[in-house]
Amino acid sequence: GTWGWAVVVLYVLEGSGRAVFEGVNRAVLAEVFQDQSTGAFALANAQFCLASALCLLQNATLSP
Repeated sequence: GTWGWAVVVLYVLEGSGRAVFEGVNRAVLAEVFQDQSTGAFALANAQFCLASALCLLQNATLSP
């Protein structure tokens, strides 16, 4: 089909962008919260999960 390679390229770009964001974000958290890195990583993960859940719920309620 016509979407075959486009979907592959889209997923590769999304994965690359997310890897860069996650890597830099975790490095900054580790540097800033040296004494409390476990709690900082846990809180960051909870915030990412909550944001994802809110986006999914909003999409489900706003779809026609």
